[in-house]
Amino acid sequence: MKNMIVHELRQYQKSTIIWIIFLVAGAALYLSLFPAFSKETGTLLKVLEGYPLAFRKALGITLISFASISGFYSFVITYIILAGSIQAMILGTSIVSKEERGKTAEFLLTKPVRRSQILTAKLVAALILILITNIVYLISVPLLINAIAGATIVPKTFLLLSLALFFCSTILSSFRIFDFCVGFKNKVGFGSVFDNSFWLLHSRYTRLLNRQYSNTIFDTIQIF
Repeated sequence: MKNMIVHELRQYQKSTIIWIIFLVAGAALYLSLFPAFSKETGTLLKVLEGYPLAFRKALGITLISFASISGFYSFVITYIILAGSIQAMILGTSIVSKEERGKTAEFLLTKPVRRSQILTAKLVAALILILITNIVYLISVPLLINAIAGATIVPKTFLLLSLALFFCSTILSSFRIFDFCVGFKNKVGFGSVFDNSFWLLHSRYTRLLNRQYSNTIFDTIQIF
């Protein structure tokens, strides 16, 4: 099984590097806007007050969002999670479906390994790739905050916000792998059911956070 995991890691090495660059570059682009926003906070707040409350909530914007680097980053991480979730769903779907698409599934099953071992190896490889992506992100972004935004974020706050990326990516990738396995066998897909259930739970959790930590940076975390 070790050889299968190494093989999958090599297969997705290039795409993972591209996604890492994309996530870090996206965070850097957003963070480069912070100095301008922080200098014009008063003007920005007046502009935001003109928008309806429902519109601000839909975008995850509150009137205190841009007053500090923690609040600004809590707005940025929403879109980073969206991009990371797309990566996870693509990875979870393709890491299994490529065997059928490439006509290598039958050949793979002729090897002296059980199907459960094959799927476990693919799941472990996907989780390792997601873990590597998140580790690089967690190391890079604090440095970018200091270098580009010219600010320092509280490590605990940064970790709590950024771990949402790892959890969302892990769950969605696992859902996609499970969906393909079950759907291929029974000719039924459950991906949309799993995804909608996950986002519903995420939305409920977000609302609970907002009630518990009212008027804090957690107010800016919204479902997309």
